[in-house]
Amino acid sequence: MTDGVSLEQLETESPPGFFPRWALLWLAPAEFICGPGRRAGLFVPIVLAGMAGAFDRLESQALVGRAVAISEGWAPILLFALLISPIVGAIGYFIGGIWNQMRLSFCGVRESEAEFCRRVSVLTSVIVAVPVVLTWLGHAIRYDAPRDYFATDSVFWTPVLLGLWSSWATYASFKREYALEGRAPAFWFLVIPLGATGVTVFGVAVYTYSLTSGL
Repeated sequence: MTDGVSLEQLETESPPGFFPRWALLWLAPAEFICGPGRRAGLFVPIVLAGMAGAFDRLESQALVGRAVAISEGWAPILLFALLISPIVGAIGYFIGGIWNQMRLSFCGVRESEAEFCRRVSVLTSVIVAVPVVLTWLGHAIRYDAPRDYFATDSVFWTPVLLGLWSSWATYASFKREYALEGRAPAFWFLVIPLGATGVTVFGVAVYTYSLTSGL
């Protein structure tokens, strides 16, 4: 039971079918996570989150000018991301769950469910991961080789915006599950992620400006 709405009601009101149901993760994340998402399989979400993490790491290495050994072709780089994705995703799954439990404790929740905290972590990561993976697949179609994409110095802001929505999804899910009140939840689940995003955006903007201005 969450906010007067039973889990059975959420499942009944959710659209039928795999894709309509998972679309709720982007359109109404708290409803999905606290409803049908409770029993959703997590292997694919963990792999997707891991792939997005691997792509982000590769792009970060390219941005700071480090050579990417597998940048000669798309097949090796996509295979590399796919192979390490379960490991990267599993690490994020457990660390994200611990971080969620810590933040809940700061908000006055003495006993939080570890599995639910981990589930929220990976499902909200998917909000960003799916567009990131699709974007990289688009790069593989558009550019002949990864080095051609890295040479463009392109910056895609969609993951940043979806990262903010992911933070809101985390906040809304825990607020719904544990009836959080006061300023502490907003601080730990919204203000801190927003601040971290602001620092990241500022850093990327400065780096981009230095490239375009020749500094």
